[in-house]
Amino acid sequence: MPPNDSGSQYQVTVTQKAMSCAEATQWAQKLIAQHVDGKPMMPSYPPPTGGPAGYICKGSPDNTGHAYRGHCLKQSTATFAPGFNWTNHPTP
Repeated sequence: MPPNDSGSQYQVTVTQKAMSCAEATQWAQKLIAQHVDGKPMMPSYPPPTGGPAGYICKGSPDNTGHAYRGHCLKQSTATFAPGFNWTNHPTP
């Protein structure tokens, strides 16, 4: 049952060419390692810190408190802001 605290594989998705896949992966790795305050499955959490400049990031903790999924969106007035998402794929 999510959130799962096992697995080491993540999917990173970039929207609207916000940055390269390699850059988004590096940012996601930094943000995944952070501890997110709160219990799993709460409606909101404090944002992870240290994301890319000009982006607003959010993450949800797994059972060990790490940001196992989240996103960073570029601060913009556009309807669909460019950014990137990450989510884990638990090891079977």
